Amino acid sequence: MKTMTAMLVGGVLAVMGNSVAAQAIHHKCKGDFGGQATACIKAPRDGATVEGADLKVTLMAADMGAAHYHLFLDTDVPAEGQAIPEAPGITHLAAGAKEARLGGLAAGNHRLIVVLGDGGHVAIARQKSDTAYFTVAGK
Repeated sequence: MKTMTAMLVGGVLAVMGNSVAAQAIHHKCKGDFGGQATACIKAPRDGATVEGADLKVTLMAADMGAAHYHLFLDTDVPAEGQAIPEAPGITHLAAGAKEARLGGLAAGNHRLIVVLGDGGHVAIARQKSDTAYFTVAGK
């Protein structure tokens, strides 16, 4: 039953997050990236169930140059060429940071997207990024 519920909820979230931006950046981080800037979510894993309202996010990247990570929790990525704003659900990591703690998460299903941005907080064009859907267990 739990698996069927997770599949159903995952499908609903996939439809909800099926914006052009979400489609463009969804990439499973496996194999050769061909020298293309690539950001990956190591934790939480796609489909994971996590305990508690605080989440440790671990990231990795290839060929990122001087870029830094931006996390989008349950929010869409801005259109190409637009600056990534300071807004609820968006976390800007300091250059070189590969981990973040997201606190106060409600029980239920969530979507996390990682995007590489330049010094002006604009997403790097033609990058490969990653999306993870996860569930925060209820109490």
